[in-house]
Amino acid sequence: MNLYIDAGNQYVKWICGARQGKFPARLETLEANFREHWDPFIEVASVYVSNVAGQPFFDLLGQWASRKPDTSLIKVTPKKKQCGVRNNYANIAELGADRWSAVVGVRSLTRQSAIVVDCGTAITIDAIDSSGVFLGGSILPGFYLSESSLWTRASGIAEFQDSYPKIPGETTRQAVSGGVSIGLSGAVDRLIKAYTEVVEGSPQLFLAGGDAKHLKKFSEHVFIDEPDIVLKGIIEIANSMETDSM
Repeated sequence: MNLYIDAGNQYVKWICGARQGKFPARLETLEANFREHWDPFIEVASVYVSNVAGQPFFDLLGQWASRKPDTSLIKVTPKKKQCGVRNNYANIAELGADRWSAVVGVRSLTRQSAIVVDCGTAITIDAIDSSGVFLGGSILPGFYLSESSLWTRASGIAEFQDSYPKIPGETTRQAVSGGVSIGLSGAVDRLIKAYTEVVEGSPQLFLAGGDAKHLKKFSEHVFIDEPDIVLKGIIEIANSMETDSM
């Protein structure tokens, strides 16, 4: 049995056998969450992790894995070619493992061209063509990150809440919520339009991330919901690595 982990900036999501879950990526509670969620898995052959939560997370995970007998820890890293996807990134080392895993996950679901939008701390928009070439993508600050940048640099800015958008805003809260929600959704829509002109045909649109609900309210596009697309990709990568080693 393997443990698959998507470690993001805000949350750690995981799958092990028929069970899955998530918990906050806060460093001070990680060890307790490791014990609570994963200690019950007596036999874990391998732990596959896409980690954008930072080196301290990976170090703690390594300490936890070392206490499990015969358990190996494998860090997912982008490759030039993997699972039928060719990587067009100029410097592969710069590409986040979560974005690579998401693209691999999308490729396992469709052979059409596709765009995957992941709404987390940052919003990433990545494109893959029908031949399996990952073309690259764009990165925007996420909904709450955009609000917090206003809050830290401008006095009197209210907390972002997606239930308050109004155009034009009649209160500061409405103004912030409307600006962030509709502004970011419009930016994503514009990028999707630009990418659609690059890939042939009509790409399938996939949506993931904890803040996907905010984008869905205001985007003009219809998405296929794949909240665990990064984990799907990690599993695909793990299966290909284990097959190659046989």
